[in-house]
Amino acid sequence: NKVAFDSWNPMGDTANFTILEYFLLSAVGFAGYGAQWLTSLGLQIETAATASLATSTQIVWTLVFEILFLHEPLNPWSLGGTALILGF
Repeated sequence: NKVAFDSWNPMGDTANFTILEYFLLSAVGFAGYGAQWLTSLGLQIETAATASLATSTQIVWTLVFEILFLHEPLNPWSLGGTALILGF
């Protein structure tokens, strides 16, 4: 539906972005690229078992950072999803 998406602007008013906001947005992009590159490099060097164990801890770190830095309460849906991913 074209009408519904005409008014949707997830980035806000990009004409009023400051230089700092453009820098931070670029930094997030470069950090994501670097993280993906290092993950690919690690998967080439390490065995599959060790690599899968290391990548499966990402969900646990996400919960820790969510609580410590974002001050979000624990959500039962998040805990259930974490349990499904980790195989409990």
